[in-house]
Amino acid sequence: MIVHSDAFPPKNLVDTLGAGDTFNAAVIYTLSNGGSLQDALTFGCRVAGRKCGFHGYDRIGEKFADD
Repeated sequence: MIVHSDAFPPKNLVDTLGAGDTFNAAVIYTLSNGGSLQDALTFGCRVAGRKCGFHGYDRIGEKFADD
């Protein structure tokens, strides 16, 4: 099986540190909640891309509240 997701880059690239960890966490979260591999991959790419648009992890939950 091959799955694919487009990238979801932020408007402005600010900070890529931790994007891989963020991607992994989002994939694990989705799979552990019964999501499909495709859903997990797409969500992981979305969250990691969004993470690259701001510094650090402060208030990261609030950064995604408007999705």
